[in-house]
Amino acid sequence: MIRTLYRNSKGNFTTDVPLTHWRVALHDEPSVFWVDFNHEPSEVVEPLLRDIFNFHPLAIDDALREAHVPKIDNWGEYVYAVVHGVQFDIGYKPFAV
Repeated sequence: MIRTLYRNSKGNFTTDVPLTHWRVALHDEPSVFWVDFNHEPSEVVEPLLRDIFNFHPLAIDDALREAHVPKIDNWGEYVYAVVHGVQFDIGYKPFAV
């Protein structure tokens, strides 16, 4: 499922931006446009990253790989960041007591 979050340059916030409006959102400065490609197959994601976002081929390769260490790559016009979420389980006991 592809999810989007968009805060335009006027401060308006919306979700589920149609694909036909992605280019407008990307060129609306200063704005924030977030796209989550959660569990989407590579054959769906790769053309979007290449043709709409104009990402470098190495950044696309990184994005389509499953295993990553946290990192930040500066590609000039954009920054590629790999981050991991942290989940706290209060009941987890790593050692038998």
